[in-house]
Amino acid sequence: MKRLLFAAVCSSLILTGCGETKETMSTNDVNAGENGNAEKKRLDREEKIASEFYSKFINGSKEQQEEFLTEHVHSEGKEYFSSMVGESQSTVESKNVQVIESVPTTYDDGSKGKLVLLNVENGAGDLREVILAFQRENKDFQLVYSTTSENEDEYAEIFNNLRAEFKAPIAKKLKQRKEKEASQKANVEISDQVFYSWKDSIGTVWTNYSAEIKNTGDAIADLGSIQINFVDDSGAIVGTSDMVTPVPNTLSPGETAYIGDTAMLNAVDKADVVADVTVNIDFSKTTDAAMLLETENVNFRETNNDYGNPYVVTGTVQNPTEELVDDVRLAAGLYDSEGKLIGVLKETLTVSLNPESTAGFEMTYPEISKEIKGKVTEVKVKAYNWTW
Repeated sequence: MKRLLFAAVCSSLILTGCGETKETMSTNDVNAGENGNAEKKRLDREEKIASEFYSKFINGSKEQQEEFLTEHVHSEGKEYFSSMVGESQSTVESKNVQVIESVPTTYDDGSKGKLVLLNVENGAGDLREVILAFQRENKDFQLVYSTTSENEDEYAEIFNNLRAEFKAPIAKKLKQRKEKEASQKANVEISDQVFYSWKDSIGTVWTNYSAEIKNTGDAIADLGSIQINFVDDSGAIVGTSDMVTPVPNTLSPGETAYIGDTAMLNAVDKADVVADVTVNIDFSKTTDAAMLLETENVNFRETNNDYGNPYVVTGTVQNPTEELVDDVRLAAGLYDSEGKLIGVLKETLTVSLNPESTAGFEMTYPEISKEIKGKVTEVKVKAYNWTW
């Protein structure tokens, strides 16, 4: 939703053109930063607002965010920026904010504007550029949208078009990181998998697939749609499972995720018809890592009833970050005595977790084969906060 709102603002202002390049405003009283660019020390009104964007809006309290929104945001940008209120991030993720340069511009509709270039470091010390765009409303310039050097696809093109308005060179530190990232690739492979088929008491055939997938590349992988196809001896598809969700949904190099689902096979009447499984995994390179959560007191036990799963997994999940977590996704990998994956259970929690807070979980979904009963010796749980 935020990207859609951002795109709407950009299409009304940026994509119609920014007018001719203007002369750069004065950058007197500057200090050279170690990133190679000079930080402005004497700031005008819009540059001061830009310098407060992170301290009062991105990292501020809800009250500070609402005050910033009221005082400094253009009416055309309120819908986009309002969606961020209440979602302050850790100050560690945006530090050493520096105003580098500002330039005037004229939008294609004739309205006057101003662009301010910032340098910002994240928690890992990676330098990012941020451009804040202002448009005149009544007597003052007000903030209408923002864009960063970390944007991808069409949003990267928008950033690059705006970046060309400035005279300040791209900092060497940023340029080197971008060149390195451009050469990196994500690659996702199945590292362990298992499938079972069975017929229930009323004659319905079910099949379950569980897998551990791994990013064997050197860039973060963003996992998209995943489809599981169940095939017979001839290679014909006898059933599918679409929209399978991984846990987590982004993988840093070397990290693993769990996937699993159970499907009813309407096209067959025998459980042994399923001879193999094929999996389609859509993934792309990204710079955004998953917000991983911690788990503790993980236990598993066999169930005694004849219905449902042969195992239940319980434990607690903790939010180790400084941000509010509001969509917890969990998955448990069930392993036998030889370290072989023999099942995956999943769960989604409907509770929110404040920093350092914990919540209990119980996993019994999806239904897996009773064939594994008595074989589980180890359980590994992954948890993360899902965002969109």
